[in-house]
Amino acid sequence: MDILNSAKDALGSVQKAMTQAKANVLATAEVGDLDAVELLTAQHREVDMLFMEFEQAGERAFRTKEQIYAKIAEKLRLHTDLEEKHFYPAAERIDKDLIGEANEEHDVVKDMLAKLDGLSAEDSTYDSKVTVLRELVHHHVGEEESELFPKCEKKMSKETLQTIGEAMHAEAMRKDSDMKEAKAQRH
Repeated sequence: MDILNSAKDALGSVQKAMTQAKANVLATAEVGDLDAVELLTAQHREVDMLFMEFEQAGERAFRTKEQIYAKIAEKLRLHTDLEEKHFYPAAERIDKDLIGEANEEHDVVKDMLAKLDGLSAEDSTYDSKVTVLRELVHHHVGEEESELFPKCEKKMSKETLQTIGEAMHAEAMRKDSDMKEAKAQRH
């Protein structure tokens, strides 16, 4: 039993390190470094890391959980906005059904975010709602990365993916800067 637990812990550590490495791509990338699929995948890993942090917070670490959730919500809102505005219109020409489903999944994620917004981590349903959010996001990410992204990489030109990636990255950096400026003005 100890060997099995040790193996699980080791696998978890490796997965966390791999996820962290992919998420860190965003921190060092310049606009134009990442194509659309690379950028969206890096954002997926970034949110994965935040969900892992949430799970590792103590059961009674209410303030920490609220802070992590705030980051998750911010990242998910930015990500869904960028996908819907820049990536999905181009990807819809490749697979209209997958994009239709992806948009519906975004709506469900947004509904769950709305339920969590303003809810205290001390609420008895808070952790459960975050778990459901994580499951929704993981399902959505799984479909994108296993079905949609490969189709897009196969059928879109590298130039198109690069152009979309540049537009999304520039907008993400601008919005991030705007959010930091707004937070600084509040304090």
